[in-house]
Amino acid sequence: MYIRLNDNKVLEWLKGKMEAVGAHLVAKMGDATVATFNDASFEHEAQKESLPKVLTDGDREFSAGVVSEYISPSWTGRLCEAAGLRNILETSAQPRVAQTPNMREDLLLPQEETAQKRKAPVLSLGARKLAKVSSRELKGMKPMASFFKPKPKA
Repeated sequence: MYIRLNDNKVLEWLKGKMEAVGAHLVAKMGDATVATFNDASFEHEAQKESLPKVLTDGDREFSAGVVSEYISPSWTGRLCEAAGLRNILETSAQPRVAQTPNMREDLLLPQEETAQKRKAPVLSLGARKLAKVSSRELKGMKPMASFFKPKPKA
C-alpha cells in the first residue's frame, strides 16, 4: 500500500498551523489596549470584560512568516496563495531607505547642562593624600613596574 502526498491536504494543515500561531500570538498580546479600555476596569471589584480577539491580515502574514521559517520557499508561496495573503517572500520594488537623524550634540544635551562648564570631580581622602606626595618622598622607592620584571638570578 502506497500513500501519496496530497498538496491540498498539506496546504490545509499548514493553514491550520498558521491560524493556530496567529491565534496564540494575538492571545498573548497585552490587555491594555484601546480596544479593551473601559472605565469600569479601574474599579477594584469590577469584572474584567475583554473583547474577542480578532486575527487581522497583518497578524496572519506575521504568523505565515513564523511558519515559513520551517518550510521551503516554494511551500511558503503556496501557503500564502492558499490563505489569500500576499507572498511574504516577495520584496517590494522600492526598498525603504533607512534614515538616521542628524542631530547636533548641543541639541541632544539639556540646555542647562550646555550653559555650565564642567567642574572637576571631587577627590576622595586617599586620592588627596596621594596628590600631596612630592617626588622627593618617592626618591628611594622602586617603581611599580619593577614588581613585574623577572627576578635576577643569583
